[in-house]
Amino acid sequence: LRKRSREDKNNAQMSTANVAVWEWRDDYGWTQYDVKTASQLEAAYKTKSINVKLKHGFFAKTSTVYHVDMSRKGNFYQINVKTNYRRAVRRRVTFQGGRGRGRGQGQGRGGNFGFGGGSGRGIGRGGGIT
Repeated sequence: LRKRSREDKNNAQMSTANVAVWEWRDDYGWTQYDVKTASQLEAAYKTKSINVKLKHGFFAKTSTVYHVDMSRKGNFYQINVKTNYRRAVRRRVTFQGGRGRGRGQGQGRGGNFGFGGGSGRGIGRGGGIT
């Protein structure tokens, strides 16, 4: 048997990391933001920003300005600045890894802006989103 190196330990930690997923809710359910927008939202979340102007992916291609209001912890909204139309935004932390067991954290679907019950999607065994 060989002793585990620091690199082995770092690789093991990276393979079982939790990853934040950012989504917005429309009439059909929750939709993930593109990778760059999700990174922008995650950076803003970590620095406790209150208002974020979206500027990547779809938001870079439209003349309409959208902001995400992060002023209420866990209760985020995407706002069309021109019409003031609001959509719910959520941050989910998912387990990304090979052999572990997921925690079974379901998110409710249904209701206005995702509040209320319904058939949720959650995190299943072995990591990833089920």
